[in-house]
Amino acid sequence: MQMFELPEKVDMNDAVLAPLAVAGSAVATGFASVTAAGYDFTSSALSLGSGMGLSVAGALAIVAFVIAWITNDRSLDDFRDNRSNSADVEQFLVLGAPAAIAGVELFPAIGDPVSSSLYIAGTVTLAFSAAFYRVAHR
Repeated sequence: MQMFELPEKVDMNDAVLAPLAVAGSAVATGFASVTAAGYDFTSSALSLGSGMGLSVAGALAIVAFVIAWITNDRSLDDFRDNRSNSADVEQFLVLGAPAAIAGVELFPAIGDPVSSSLYIAGTVTLAFSAAFYRVAHR
């Protein structure tokens, strides 16, 4: 009797991208800080003026998510309830988590409340991590 359903193999792309995506989302939300080789991940990768911009961490998280989506050949139908053909909670998670990270990064009206609360930042980081897991593993 098998209790857990484990994937037969782990894709190397997903194994490398998973820690980068989680660390990127944690830094982007203000839940954690990461410095690698003296380089701070909160530094700006793209500045759009008036407080709007994308940090290295946010870009890393979103790019890792997109690469996992492409390399695992995903579509939105993978996250749809087959019996009723209606949107499933997983579909909202997979669409909403990257949008939340992009919103935190690009819009100060969203980013300030998220980064000022450890609980909200942790929840957004956990949701993004779960969405990445659902996309990266079948």
